[in-house]
Amino acid sequence: MSLCLLGEVSLGLTRRGHLAAPFLLAAGLLSVASCWDGTISSPSATGPVSSLGLSIPTEELPPDIQCYVDHGFSLVKVMDPTFEGDRPGYQLSTDLPASQTDAIRDECEKLAPPNVPKADDELRVIYDRWVDERDCLIELGYRPALPPSFEKFATDWRSTGPWMPIDGVDTGAWSDAQYREAKDRCKLEFFSRG
Repeated sequence: MSLCLLGEVSLGLTRRGHLAAPFLLAAGLLSVASCWDGTISSPSATGPVSSLGLSIPTEELPPDIQCYVDHGFSLVKVMDPTFEGDRPGYQLSTDLPASQTDAIRDECEKLAPPNVPKADDELRVIYDRWVDERDCLIELGYRPALPPSFEKFATDWRSTGPWMPIDGVDTGAWSDAQYREAKDRCKLEFFSRG
Protein backbone atom coordinates (compact mmCIF):
# COMPACT_ATOMS: atom_id res chain seq x y z
CA MET A 1 0.00 0.00 0.00
CA SER A 2 1.24 3.48 -0.74
CA LEU A 3 1.16 6.45 1.57
CA CYS A 4 1.65 10.00 0.36
CA LEU A 5 2.62 12.47 3.05
CA LEU A 6 2.07 16.04 1.94
CA GLY A 7 3.36 19.14 3.57
CA GLU A 8 0.54 20.48 5.66
CA VAL A 9 -2.46 18.39 6.71
CA SER A 10 -4.38 15.17 6.21
CA LEU A 11 -6.35 14.97 3.01
CA GLY A 12 -8.92 12.58 1.69
CA LEU A 13 -8.73 14.17 -1.75
CA THR A 14 -7.16 13.12 -5.01
CA ARG A 15 -6.46 16.74 -5.82
CA ARG A 16 -3.56 18.26 -3.91
CA GLY A 17 -5.38 20.84 -1.81
CA HIS A 18 -4.44 21.76 1.73
CA LEU A 19 -7.08 22.07 4.39
CA ALA A 20 -6.65 23.12 7.98
CA ALA A 21 -8.64 20.22 9.43
CA PRO A 22 -7.66 16.56 9.00
CA PHE A 23 -9.75 14.33 6.78
CA LEU A 24 -9.40 10.54 6.74
CA LEU A 25 -9.66 8.24 3.74
CA ALA A 26 -11.46 4.93 4.02
CA ALA A 27 -8.18 3.00 3.90
CA GLY A 28 -7.37 4.51 7.28
CA LEU A 29 -3.59 5.01 7.04
CA LEU A 30 -3.14 8.72 7.38
CA SER A 31 -1.16 11.05 9.54
CA VAL A 32 -0.81 14.78 9.68
CA ALA A 33 -0.08 15.84 6.14
CA SER A 34 -0.95 12.62 4.39
CA CYS A 35 -2.96 11.07 1.62
CA TRP A 36 -3.34 7.44 0.61
CA ASP A 37 -3.59 6.24 -2.96
CA GLY A 38 -4.43 2.61 -2.19
CA THR A 39 -1.76 1.01 -4.38
CA ILE A 40 0.64 -1.68 -3.23
CA SER A 41 4.31 -1.48 -4.10
CA SER A 42 7.64 -2.21 -2.46
CA PRO A 43 10.45 -0.13 -3.93
CA SER A 44 13.59 0.43 -1.91
CA ALA A 45 14.70 3.78 -0.55
CA THR A 46 18.37 3.38 0.10
CA GLY A 47 20.29 6.55 -0.55
CA PRO A 48 19.05 9.92 -1.80
CA VAL A 49 15.57 10.15 -3.26
CA SER A 50 14.74 12.97 -5.64
CA SER A 51 11.74 14.33 -7.43
CA LEU A 52 11.11 17.59 -9.26
CA GLY A 53 14.54 18.95 -8.39
CA LEU A 54 14.28 18.08 -4.69
CA SER A 55 16.74 15.62 -3.17
CA ILE A 56 16.63 14.41 0.42
CA PRO A 57 19.02 11.69 1.57
CA THR A 58 17.09 9.13 3.60
CA GLU A 59 19.29 9.83 6.62
CA GLU A 60 17.99 13.43 6.68
CA LEU A 61 14.26 12.74 6.72
CA PRO A 62 11.91 14.60 9.07
CA PRO A 63 11.26 12.60 12.27
CA ASP A 64 7.72 11.54 11.34
CA ILE A 65 8.81 10.25 7.93
CA GLN A 66 11.89 8.58 9.40
CA CYS A 67 9.55 6.81 11.84
CA TYR A 68 7.68 5.22 8.92
CA VAL A 69 10.96 4.20 7.25
CA ASP A 70 12.18 2.74 10.57
CA HIS A 71 9.00 0.62 10.64
CA GLY A 72 9.73 -0.84 7.22
CA PHE A 73 8.03 1.61 4.88
CA SER A 74 9.97 2.43 1.71
CA LEU A 75 10.45 6.00 0.57
CA VAL A 76 9.28 6.07 -3.03
CA LYS A 77 9.33 9.74 -3.95
CA VAL A 78 9.84 13.21 -2.52
CA MET A 79 7.53 15.82 -4.04
CA ASP A 80 7.86 19.59 -4.13
CA PRO A 81 5.63 21.47 -1.68
CA THR A 82 2.24 22.38 -3.10
CA PHE A 83 2.37 25.87 -1.59
CA GLU A 84 5.37 28.06 -0.86
CA GLY A 85 6.45 27.63 2.74
CA ASP A 86 4.98 24.13 3.10
CA ARG A 87 7.20 21.13 3.64
CA PRO A 88 7.65 18.67 0.76
CA GLY A 89 5.44 15.66 0.21
CA TYR A 90 6.66 12.11 0.77
CA GLN A 91 5.32 9.02 -0.96
CA LEU A 92 5.91 5.87 1.06
CA SER A 93 4.96 2.26 0.42
CA THR A 94 4.64 -0.88 2.49
CA ASP A 95 3.33 -4.38 2.13
CA LEU A 96 2.18 -4.46 5.75
CA PRO A 97 -1.53 -5.16 6.22
CA ALA A 98 -3.71 -2.24 7.27
CA SER A 99 -4.31 -3.94 10.61
CA GLN A 100 -0.64 -3.36 11.48
CA THR A 101 -0.28 0.11 10.07
CA ASP A 102 -2.70 1.85 12.48
CA ALA A 103 -0.31 1.57 15.42
CA ILE A 104 2.59 2.75 13.25
CA ARG A 105 0.54 5.72 12.06
CA ASP A 106 -0.36 6.64 15.63
CA GLU A 107 3.28 6.50 16.71
CA CYS A 108 4.65 8.43 13.73
CA GLU A 109 1.91 11.10 13.82
CA LYS A 110 3.20 12.18 17.22
CA LEU A 111 6.51 13.14 15.58
CA ALA A 112 4.97 15.27 12.81
CA PRO A 113 5.48 19.02 13.03
CA PRO A 114 2.43 20.96 14.15
CA ASN A 115 0.09 22.23 11.51
CA VAL A 116 0.55 25.99 11.36
CA PRO A 117 -2.60 27.56 9.94
CA LYS A 118 -2.15 29.94 7.05
CA ALA A 119 -2.61 33.63 7.79
CA ASP A 120 -5.24 35.60 5.87
CA ASP A 121 -2.58 37.24 3.67
CA GLU A 122 -1.28 33.77 2.67
CA LEU A 123 -4.82 32.60 1.94
CA ARG A 124 -5.45 35.75 -0.12
CA VAL A 125 -2.52 34.86 -2.40
CA ILE A 126 -3.92 31.33 -2.88
CA TYR A 127 -7.47 32.61 -3.40
CA ASP A 128 -6.40 35.17 -6.01
CA ARG A 129 -4.31 32.56 -7.87
CA TRP A 130 -7.22 30.08 -7.82
CA VAL A 131 -9.64 32.71 -9.17
CA ASP A 132 -7.14 33.28 -12.01
CA GLU A 133 -6.95 29.51 -12.61
CA ARG A 134 -10.77 29.37 -12.71
CA ASP A 135 -10.75 32.16 -15.31
CA CYS A 136 -8.20 30.17 -17.32
CA LEU A 137 -10.49 27.12 -17.26
CA ILE A 138 -13.32 29.30 -18.58
CA GLU A 139 -11.03 30.37 -21.45
CA LEU A 140 -10.55 26.65 -22.22
CA GLY A 141 -14.35 26.26 -22.49
CA TYR A 142 -15.17 24.83 -19.04
CA ARG A 143 -17.85 26.16 -16.69
CA PRO A 144 -16.47 25.98 -13.14
CA ALA A 145 -18.50 27.07 -10.13
CA LEU A 146 -18.40 30.69 -9.07
CA PRO A 147 -15.85 31.44 -6.37
CA PRO A 148 -17.15 32.41 -2.94
CA SER A 149 -16.15 35.67 -1.30
CA PHE A 150 -12.65 35.68 0.12
CA GLU A 151 -14.10 35.69 3.64
CA LYS A 152 -16.09 32.51 2.99
CA PHE A 153 -13.09 30.91 1.26
CA ALA A 154 -10.88 31.60 4.32
CA THR A 155 -13.53 30.29 6.73
CA ASP A 156 -14.08 27.15 4.64
CA TRP A 157 -10.30 26.59 4.28
CA ARG A 158 -10.08 26.39 8.06
CA SER A 159 -13.10 24.12 8.49
CA THR A 160 -14.80 22.01 5.83
CA GLY A 161 -12.40 22.63 2.97
CA PRO A 162 -12.16 25.41 0.41
CA TRP A 163 -13.75 26.09 -2.92
CA MET A 164 -11.40 25.08 -5.71
CA PRO A 165 -11.12 26.33 -9.28
CA ILE A 166 -12.12 22.93 -10.69
CA ASP A 167 -15.36 22.76 -8.69
CA GLY A 168 -18.20 22.18 -11.14
CA VAL A 169 -15.88 20.76 -13.82
CA ASP A 170 -16.10 17.05 -14.60
CA THR A 171 -12.35 16.42 -14.49
CA GLY A 172 -12.96 12.67 -14.43
CA ALA A 173 -14.15 12.90 -18.03
CA TRP A 174 -11.01 14.70 -19.21
CA SER A 175 -8.90 12.94 -21.79
CA ASP A 176 -5.15 12.87 -21.20
CA ALA A 177 -4.80 15.73 -23.68
CA GLN A 178 -7.42 17.84 -21.87
CA TYR A 179 -5.74 17.17 -18.52
CA ARG A 180 -2.32 18.16 -19.87
CA GLU A 181 -3.74 21.30 -21.49
CA ALA A 182 -5.48 22.38 -18.28
CA LYS A 183 -2.34 21.71 -16.22
CA ASP A 184 -0.03 23.41 -18.73
CA ARG A 185 -2.15 26.50 -19.32
CA CYS A 186 -3.90 26.93 -15.95
CA LYS A 187 -1.33 25.38 -13.59
CA LEU A 188 -3.83 23.85 -11.09
CA GLU A 189 -0.96 22.93 -8.73
CA PHE A 190 -3.37 21.42 -6.19
CA PHE A 191 -4.87 18.95 -8.67
CA SER A 192 -3.40 15.77 -10.08
CA ARG A 193 -4.81 12.54 -11.37
CA GLY A 194 -4.28 9.82 -8.76
